[in-house]
Amino acid sequence: MKKLPEHLRHRTLTVLFLAALVSLVATVALEEWMPAHGPVMRTVSLLLFVEGILLLWFIAWRLARFRGRFFTLLRRLVAGDYDVGLPVPARWRDEVSILESLIGKLAEQLRTYDELRTRRIRQLRMTLDLIVEHTEEPMMLFDVEKGTLEFNAAMVGILDAAKQTVPLSALRNLEPNKPFVEMLLRTVEDEKSPWEGRVAIQLPAQDGCRETHVRIIPFKDKNESVPLAVVFGKSFGERTENQ
Repeated sequence: MKKLPEHLRHRTLTVLFLAALVSLVATVALEEWMPAHGPVMRTVSLLLFVEGILLLWFIAWRLARFRGRFFTLLRRLVAGDYDVGLPVPARWRDEVSILESLIGKLAEQLRTYDELRTRRIRQLRMTLDLIVEHTEEPMMLFDVEKGTLEFNAAMVGILDAAKQTVPLSALRNLEPNKPFVEMLLRTVEDEKSPWEGRVAIQLPAQDGCRETHVRIIPFKDKNESVPLAVVFGKSFGERTENQ
């Protein structure tokens, strides 16, 4: 014989709700008989009424408690905290505890997925670091989360960079970099596809900019967001002094 699903086998709250309704209906029925049956039926009626109210109060408390814990869990998940769950009573099984168990399994799957995603991004970052470090082609690595550009030795030579890492915010503050910064952000945030063109790049503490042909290649994760992008560069001519 086939077993019923767990959510059909554990119907504790449903049974309690039906019991509460029966108690309250019985109370109303006994009220009609009380004039003829005296204080005994009045006592029985009162006990049934109290029983029905207590059962309804317990059901309401169970649902309200679940609602509060569920919204707390959702807020933490939205905030990026996947190390959460709903504790399930070991000796009490009802519709709410089954739902708590299912939500706990969902949170666990989200946590596992987040760990895999983080590991994949870390591996991608290590691979790109090796490529940037050992290739002879001028390249820079844009870390979207950190908001930094990391140059390899060839790109440092083209741009006469004093540092190998520059915050994107520092480039944004310089007017000649506006087209490059806008295109870089548009590529990783909106278009999420390769782009190439000729732009001016000026680093902090420099008096002029250099015309550079860049090719931006974003790397997407499973969520279609871009954590990293590689920018290839090729310089054109000498540095142009700002007016």
